Amino acid sequence: MLNPPGSLLFSSDLRTQFLFRTSTCCLRSPTTGRFSTAIQPFFPSRVETVRRSLLGSCFSDQTISILCLAHKPSTTSQYQSVWSLFLNFLADRGLTSLDMTEVSCVGIVCDFLAYHSSLGKQYRTIASYRSALRHPILFTCGVDIRSEASDLFMRGLFNFHPPVRSRPMPLWSLASLLDFLCGPPFEPLESASFRALVRKTLCLLLLATGRRIGEIAHLSRLYKPSASSISLHLVPGFTPKHHTQTFQSSKPSIAYLDSDKSLSHLLCPVRAYFIYQRKSSLWANSLAPALRHHFLWSSPNSPLPVSKGSLTSHFIALVHDCRRREGHPTDIPVGPHQMRRFAASYSTHVGHGEDKIKRVMGFSSVRILRKHYVGDVGPLRVPCVLPGGAFLPKSHELSSSDTD
Repeated sequence: MLNPPGSLLFSSDLRTQFLFRTSTCCLRSPTTGRFSTAIQPFFPSRVETVRRSLLGSCFSDQTISILCLAHKPSTTSQYQSVWSLFLNFLADRGLTSLDMTEVSCVGIVCDFLAYHSSLGKQYRTIASYRSALRHPILFTCGVDIRSEASDLFMRGLFNFHPPVRSRPMPLWSLASLLDFLCGPPFEPLESASFRALVRKTLCLLLLATGRRIGEIAHLSRLYKPSASSISLHLVPGFTPKHHTQTFQSSKPSIAYLDSDKSLSHLLCPVRAYFIYQRKSSLWANSLAPALRHHFLWSSPNSPLPVSKGSLTSHFIALVHDCRRREGHPTDIPVGPHQMRRFAASYSTHVGHGEDKIKRVMGFSSVRILRKHYVGDVGPLRVPCVLPGGAFLPKSHELSSSDTD
């Protein structure tokens, strides 16, 4: 049941001890399209706010449970953070859901967006804030904040604080990192330490697939080989970030590094993948049946799969070690998503087909690939695998470590 008017819901955060004054609002009936009067509060939980509002509009619990699956857990978590910011914004100004009338609602939301823009947040962040607020306010107050006035505000904000077209290319060198991976402590790979094996395999998979770290972290131990590549499977229940009714990306895949005998295979991702599979199988199979999991990434010291956060730390440490070896500072932005930029840029730069790059990297369109991921890059000196296929430098471009 809904809390009676004037009741308080206390939370651990004093700023979210939000007064549950209820408001008389107009909600559109999902069946007739007509508006009806209902009393609806704002709850500290964004999902609970939506759920209670829909219950008041004659939606069943089963239907609401399905509706709440529209967003992935990561999006739900991000939207909850925005919702908490909004409730704090209202509380600081002595406002409640009672004040979110059809006349004032859009103005209050635009004030909230303008406030966070003044804190230096980017246009795309502000746009995502509006998206996070839309459904709980629509279902609770019966007001769609994507109105003409709201759209005009976003257009003005776009002109006042234009979004960054795309992030700059990484400040560290992929060519140097690949050179680093060709020597100790990564080679010979069959006898390398667990840490070195994980870091090299991770780096080559990120570069060859061009996929996000979330997908790489959720690879399973299953794969399907073909003549020129192997298709990698994701663990059951995981879906990539952009997975909708209209677009589902193909499975990640990695190509073989085929070349003549004068070139090295030290950076072949398939080679690293199979060596890692063999070694990690020993750890995985040593676990009790009840503790075994489907994830590719295993640890000899834990029955749990290696997390996305741990893999991210491995990658950052790898780049830092490379820069220290060359005497460069490590206080620069580093992250696995930068490999996605490198993968797209280098594969495009060496002339691989855009359609293949788009498919292998899991993009829904070539336009997104060009607009957000392709940038200027320097030359590569070693044979490696990119999303568009193997890259084999000309003989005069080879690093000294790449010839027999």
